[in-house]
Amino acid sequence: MSNRLKINTSIDKAFENSYHNQTYFGIGVLDLDNLKIYNDTYGHTAGDELLIRVAKALEKLEDNPKIEVSRYGGDEFVLLFKNMTNQKIKDAINHMEIDETIHYSIGICNDIAKEKQKTWDYLMIADEQLYAMKTKKRNNKSIKGLSIQKYKDR
Repeated sequence: MSNRLKINTSIDKAFENSYHNQTYFGIGVLDLDNLKIYNDTYGHTAGDELLIRVAKALEKLEDNPKIEVSRYGGDEFVLLFKNMTNQKIKDAINHMEIDETIHYSIGICNDIAKEKQKTWDYLMIADEQLYAMKTKKRNNKSIKGLSIQKYKDR
């Protein structure tokens, strides 16, 4: 699993590749639901162990060379999808081996990079999608609930 600096570099390269080759570029933001409550109930050591279990499950996604994962901070992880259709992303997310007792939500922005777009725009849309999912319901990880939004000009 890469660190924040490496994933930012990978995101920039993947975005440029998407723009020049007209292939898909996707960013996902995954957030653990109610980690604070978990920490308060079971202790911070248990919360750290939970983060480690999630990180190990997410690292398995990197067996696919089109996916990179990074812990972005706190209980948030960023996923980079390179040249993957929405369906392939949904399949990868739904086959993650995260324990059923761990609740998380995810928002994704996936599209073909265009002129005047920036990677930050995709990250912000993914983050907005994440919080829209959390507003609807927590532990949103089913195909139907997975929100993948195309880029929209602001």
